[in-house]
This record gives sequence, C-alpha cells and structure tokens, in this order.
Amino acid sequence: MTLSSARRQRRQRCAPARQRGFSAVLVLAVVVMMGGLVAYGVTTTSATSATLAQDLASARAQQAANTGLEWARYRLRTGAACATVSATITVPLTSGAFPVTVTCTTTSPTGGFSDGATVQTYRLIATACNPAPSGSCPDTTLAPNYVQRQVTGIAEGP
Repeated sequence: MTLSSARRQRRQRCAPARQRGFSAVLVLAVVVMMGGLVAYGVTTTSATSATLAQDLASARAQQAANTGLEWARYRLRTGAACATVSATITVPLTSGAFPVTVTCTTTSPTGGFSDGATVQTYRLIATACNPAPSGSCPDTTLAPNYVQRQVTGIAEGP
C-alpha cells in the first residue's frame, strides 16, 4: 500500500462522522423554527380571542343601553313623570346582567299648534356598562375588561 492510498482510506473513514454532525444541526434548526411558529400562533390566537370577547361585550352593552332608552320611552308614554323615569335598571342578558342608568331631563314645552296644544319634550340618556362592581353606570373603577355604551334619545309627551 502506498502513502497516497493510505491517506485516501483515512479520509473515507473520517468523512461519514462529519456528515452526521451536519444533519444534527439541521434537525435542531428545524425544531427551533417550528417552536417559533407555534409561539407566534399561540400569541396571535390569544390576542384575537381577547379582541373578540371585548367586541362581544361592547355589542351587549350597546343593546342594554338601547333597552334602557326604550324602557324610558315606554314609561313616559304610559304617564310616568320624568323624575321617576331616571333610575338604574338591570337588563338581564344570557351572558349576565348589565346595569343601565337612565336619566330624563325635561325641556321647555313647545306650543303654538293650531289646536292650542303644547308638547313636552324629554331628553333621555341611557348608559350601560359591564362589568360594574359598583352596580351602577358609569363605573369609575375601570377594570381591564370594562365596557361602557351611552345612547341619547328624545321623547315627546303631553
């Protein structure tokens, strides 16, 4: 055996050991990249879930405020005084109760109709919020998931 053939045999024996180390580095890089993708997916899903929950609570608060406004209009149509319409009511929803604060303000009567009648105008404000640890709206504690909606309307009556 010559010197050059001995060197070739030694190189051939050493070559497979170097290639095995390269594949281990490649597998480790793929595992790290997959872990990064999973972490990104979990973060995105969590943020989306929190946003959707806040949007849902906002829609429920809007509906509760609309309900409070309609309740006030009904009370005025059935002869209740404006002072008794101003109150805090609880609107039951499937997700829980929403407190709604309704305020009624009397404006000056409008007259001058051909039949001599006057019409009283009422300004109504309904504020709904959730969660409300104090039990009334608006709430000043401002929890992280606090949602508040306010609706304003006008009603006319005798």
